[in-house]
Amino acid sequence: MVNNLSHESNDFIIRDDVFIRDFDAMYEAIEDPWNQSQNFGSDLLCNSALWLIRYLFDNPNRAAHDILDIGCGPGYMAAPLINIIGDSATNYIGTDISPKAVRKAVASTSECLRNRIQFRVDDIR
Repeated sequence: MVNNLSHESNDFIIRDDVFIRDFDAMYEAIEDPWNQSQNFGSDLLCNSALWLIRYLFDNPNRAAHDILDIGCGPGYMAAPLINIIGDSATNYIGTDISPKAVRKAVASTSECLRNRIQFRVDDIR
């Protein structure tokens, strides 16, 4: 099993200039295709997203009750989002098109967060 995004992983997304979006096969063949488990919070995109979330919810007049994470993959953002937003976040729903990614997300959710985190297979279209 490959542990990082490689040229082969692109074959699951685009092949012969066609968007094939075979994400389930990609998650089956590649443990962590986007390197989220290793890079979470360390790259510019993750840091920018987390900064924006903290900025939005540091204001005491804004309370998050539900979080919808579209394209959650194996769920690496779930616990950090719940931790950033705190007790006001009563429900996190992560959706992904890949049943394999959702199974990985469910399996990796800690017992103490299972009552606040749900994962679902869904196509955002």
